Amino acid sequence: MSKQDIASSLEDIQKKLNMLVKKQCGKRNTSGSDEEREARPLESGEQVKPKHTRSPYVLFCMDERVKLIKRKPNLSFCEVSKELANMWKELPESKKKKYQKMSEEDKLRYANEKS
Repeated sequence: MSKQDIASSLEDIQKKLNMLVKKQCGKRNTSGSDEEREARPLESGEQVKPKHTRSPYVLFCMDERVKLIKRKPNLSFCEVSKELANMWKELPESKKKKYQKMSEEDKLRYANEKS
């Protein structure tokens, strides 16, 4: 193979990869919420583990994701995530403190459930 053939093959691979990424980002997650999914049955002797703590960013996303999707229903999952990340970056520290406090409370909840 010549250098041109290799370069052409690499370009084709890159184009296919870009198409796959665009296709994947265009899909919306319609599998339902956690509450709608059935939990798997516990095996004998197995204990339910407490859910791990949530970061301030995760708590912010939980609050804002539904609002954002209502305002902009045509956004894909990837676009929603990017928009939320930008909103978090632009959020003033004074408003981030609300989520930091919620995160601290969640850490206490986790510690209580874990012990």
